[in-house]
Amino acid sequence: MGLKRTENGLLYLLYLTLGTYAIPALRIGPGEFAFPYAAYLSFVLLWVLVARLVKDQGTIYLSKALIMFTFVYLLSLVVSTSISQFPDLGMTVKSFFFTMTPFLVACVSDKVKFVRRAIICLGISGFVVFLFGAYGFVTGEIGSQSEHLLGYFGVTYEPATRNSDMLFLQSTFWILLSFLLFGTRSRMRIVYAVGVALLAAGMFLSLVRGTWITTSLTLLIIMVIGSRYRPQIRYVFPLFLVVVVVCLTGIMFLLGQEQVHLIVNRFSTLSTLSIDGGNSNLARIDLAGRILRIIPEHPFGVGVANVRFYLADFPFGVVNHAENVYLQLCVEQGIFGIAIFLLLLVWILSRLGWFVRDKNHRPEEVWVGWALLGIVINWLFYGLFNLMIDSMWYWLVMSLAVSLCNLTEREMLRCRRTLATCVPPTLIPQSRSANP
Repeated sequence: MGLKRTENGLLYLLYLTLGTYAIPALRIGPGEFAFPYAAYLSFVLLWVLVARLVKDQGTIYLSKALIMFTFVYLLSLVVSTSISQFPDLGMTVKSFFFTMTPFLVACVSDKVKFVRRAIICLGISGFVVFLFGAYGFVTGEIGSQSEHLLGYFGVTYEPATRNSDMLFLQSTFWILLSFLLFGTRSRMRIVYAVGVALLAAGMFLSLVRGTWITTSLTLLIIMVIGSRYRPQIRYVFPLFLVVVVVCLTGIMFLLGQEQVHLIVNRFSTLSTLSIDGGNSNLARIDLAGRILRIIPEHPFGVGVANVRFYLADFPFGVVNHAENVYLQLCVEQGIFGIAIFLLLLVWILSRLGWFVRDKNHRPEEVWVGWALLGIVINWLFYGLFNLMIDSMWYWLVMSLAVSLCNLTEREMLRCRRTLATCVPPTLIPQSRSANP
């Protein structure tokens, strides 16, 4: 019992301090060897878990899909690195560690309430990161001054971090929005509504077109699904969208003319191939074409962090990755890596779909499924515009989705074995007996 409580405490602390990954100044260690608190806590959590597994003789349910993903994905890392011309052992070890996090968190999370508490800790950490970015946006005292001259809302304000900063905002946005729409604490709804509006404003001012497109599309999908299984959303969601539009319109009036000009210009680049104003559409198309030509030549991958060596002659400048998580996996880890990753996403979406449709969950747990469903769908689309698998934040947030899906699958199996607990009594055939 003591080891289990230690596991739970470490898990909550892991997500509560995950913001140290987003804020380099809060990491432990010198310079490039500085690591976020979450990295050290994950290592400690691993050994505590091993100790409990030995004590309890490994009595933990793990889905076959999760086990298969873990080992096949690791196999793709080993194979692609072993045949790589320029093996990067440091990045391979990092990827190995990230791959193990869903497995590790799923072992610890043996009840929905643990996932719920962990995601609350994640929401707190994510909102602190957002406030840190807001402070930098207002004062300009965080990150590179040249980045602040570009006029966007971010977190770290360092070169090439604008897209990755959106992972922090997107996950926190869906947590607060789900609590607002599906939670049970009505007295706090105004607080959550303000938080959602602030995060929406931050993503709007980020000037990240991928965030604009994918978040809007995910909102539409969640509205359709939510109105089908939660009828009250049919009335709440349109009102929420009106409030968001009004807030964003108000922000446009409060901003200076230069900032408005930046936003308008950014919108105008959505459908053009001009390279003016930092428009990367043409570069992305050329990059995708080059990656697609490399993939058939290396069906088992070129190795982690090796794609840059095959793009040395890229005409639009130096590139380190494919700007697309699916192309990146396919070119780096080959057919094994991309196939098992896509299968994992399908498994997650199917299990989360089962969770949000199930009406047997307690009211305080329903919002957890919707929050994770929103995040997964958002990142499913966002992966078309950005590389996310090199982020510890991405893997630990997805670990919560995997953990909930693992618990959901266990519940599904239990329901199949004991239909009496899942099927209404009126649908269970009654035996005929002569005795009353």
